Amino acid sequence: MWKVPVFGALGLIILTLLALELVVLGGTQVVYAKRYPDPFAPYEAIAPGQPVGALQSYYCRWQEQMMKFMMVYCEIAPHEGPFGKVMVFASLREAEIQQLTFVAHELYLGDLMLHWGYPYVVETYRRDSFIVRWRGGIYAYIAPVRANGQYSYQSPVYSVSVR
Repeated sequence: MWKVPVFGALGLIILTLLALELVVLGGTQVVYAKRYPDPFAPYEAIAPGQPVGALQSYYCRWQEQMMKFMMVYCEIAPHEGPFGKVMVFASLREAEIQQLTFVAHELYLGDLMLHWGYPYVVETYRRDSFIVRWRGGIYAYIAPVRANGQYSYQSPVYSVSVR
């Protein structure tokens, strides 16, 4: 009979569980890679850095000018998809789009992770939400999904901002 030391068995179990988790996560991304509907795709033409003229094909209602910051913003009201509105912030000086903020109503942290991968920072924001940050100026405000205030893949997204 083989004798396996306790630490060796525990290490083997941990390695097996880690390998299983990697297979499941990798498999999920492979399965959904072709079928996952990218909710941000319709807005690629107005990504930050694009000229304000790119907004001509969108019905973007200009709201106000923030002269102190030399910025203007407009709102797009999508007819379908997971966003209730999309706010576009533009620089008057450079005449280019600086930031997009998507106000979500049917979007979850897991959807964002399929799009941008794992966030590099998750911070508590107030008592009832979190800020999730990705590299490249992307961040989201999310709600906790559990009564004890924790977040998970099923956490609803309040908004996503791309700079």
